[in-house]
Amino acid sequence: MNRIAFAAALFATTSTVALAETPDLDFSQPGTYAEYLTLPPRNLHAVPDSVSTENAAFAAPLAAACRVEEQGLVSSGQRVAVVGDGKLGILIAEVLGRRNDTTLFGRHPEKMALVTADVTVASSDEPLPARSFD
Repeated sequence: MNRIAFAAALFATTSTVALAETPDLDFSQPGTYAEYLTLPPRNLHAVPDSVSTENAAFAAPLAAACRVEEQGLVSSGQRVAVVGDGKLGILIAEVLGRRNDTTLFGRHPEKMALVTADVTVASSDEPLPARSFD
């Protein structure tokens, strides 16, 4: 089974992708909104064999996390607070924590422990750190 990723939005960069699986690139197969969706071939990107399906499925949310920085919403070196330890919050903390003084606020210490960037984590059970954020 060949795997493809596609740019989901009209304004998408090549980093904004979502995962789709299709046998032999046969786009006549049923899928999510397949009957409503037409994509130009330039929006399709092969998923390399070295990338697992599980990792490829994170391409779109990781692209969304990277977009925060690409849009200039946060400048390198700023103090940043990420509120929420859901998938997107974890990924945003991971991306921003590599260039910024980042604090991740959430309720699940075990999820926040997955972040490998240098990020301060604050559980809802702990008092808030006495800091200001940009």
